[in-house]
Amino acid sequence: MKHCFLFFPDKELPNIICPDNITQETDPGLALTLVTWNVPVPTDNVDILPTSVVPIPLVSPPVNISITGNAAYEQAYTAEDTSGNIASCTFYITVEDKEPPVITDCPPHMNLTTSPGVNYTIATWTDMCLDIEPSEALTCPDNDTYRTDPGH
Repeated sequence: MKHCFLFFPDKELPNIICPDNITQETDPGLALTLVTWNVPVPTDNVDILPTSVVPIPLVSPPVNISITGNAAYEQAYTAEDTSGNIASCTFYITVEDKEPPVITDCPPHMNLTTSPGVNYTIATWTDMCLDIEPSEALTCPDNDTYRTDPGH
């Protein structure tokens, strides 16, 4: 009796499915948030190499991710089987800042009166001098004086 061995190469790619894209808001008062996801677990018709599930970039959840602006943070995973077949998947993480700004150090409410026969008064306070546009220099005087005289 003769035996014949036939070898059929494995050409089937591993199956790896990434999580859905993630959109998350920043943590209160911070420009980042802690993001977590389930690491994909690949399957294959043969065997997956034990060290083959590689995240690109090389991070593991949970991860602090800063505001991503108009671009999303890209996270990919690659898996390789024992025959050298490689498959990958990618998902995107977007971190949004939806927290409204907080204005502090507002001047107190003022109740002002006018002098007899005068239809205006002068109110004086110290500006908080918020720099709205970081690219512009903002200079504030120590005190601002505003007249509430509609005729001037």
